Amino acid sequence: MGADPPQEIVIEESKPAPIPPSKPKQPVKSKSRSRAAISEQVTMVIVNFKTKQLLRRAYRSFRKFYPNVRVIIVDNGSMDASRELVKEVGARPHNSFILFNKNIGHGPAMHRAIQKVETPYVFTLDTDTETLKGGFLEAMVKQMKGDNKLYALGWRRWVDRTSGVPREWHTENPPSRKFVSYVHPSAALYRMSMYHTLQPFFHHGAPCLSNMVRAEKRGLKTLPFPIRDYVKHLKAGTRRMYGGRWDPTSKTPKGKWREKDQYPI
Repeated sequence: MGADPPQEIVIEESKPAPIPPSKPKQPVKSKSRSRAAISEQVTMVIVNFKTKQLLRRAYRSFRKFYPNVRVIIVDNGSMDASRELVKEVGARPHNSFILFNKNIGHGPAMHRAIQKVETPYVFTLDTDTETLKGGFLEAMVKQMKGDNKLYALGWRRWVDRTSGVPREWHTENPPSRKFVSYVHPSAALYRMSMYHTLQPFFHHGAPCLSNMVRAEKRGLKTLPFPIRDYVKHLKAGTRRMYGGRWDPTSKTPKGKWREKDQYPI
């Protein structure tokens, strides 16, 4: 297991979200029982950096289908109007928030929030997403429970294990052993007991890369799930709005990137 990311500076942090009771005091309908059960299994983590409107849409659309699932909202040093939205939403029931005084990177921000998770699973969600329908958390948890070697579920890509570049972006034809199964954190479920034994999410454009490589070495599974049938990835988030995304209109060949772009996943 590698070293944790550098110590981050927290400006403000709310109290942990309350844990729902394991048994309801009054009989409830089957649909409510299902929601109560999933709220005891999963915590959602979302990281914001200067994306107020995207954060609002991502949060509201998720809450439409999962009103009782605990949510931890992280502001990654925005210092703009979105920061106040994080505090406002983070103070609501079932929610909590963390504010940083600078952008420490998407991976370390997720890692810091995951340290507060008390449920068996964590679901990471990007701000540039919109939840279209429910039922996916229940299906993902059911699949997790059916396989004790299963670590991560979501949008799975095969990426270069050293650079994070997706296989389809390579101009050459490298051997298959060069790639690792990568479950993208834009909308993914991870098993907490396994996460704590692996390399934490890190600071570059493929924040789960070292984590996935270590999971593979441990014989853990990272599998695809049809999450895009439920959650739309808008691809208009922080990296596109504030730089860092590989520019397909440039003359730079696929599989390579300008220095300022770093990792283009």
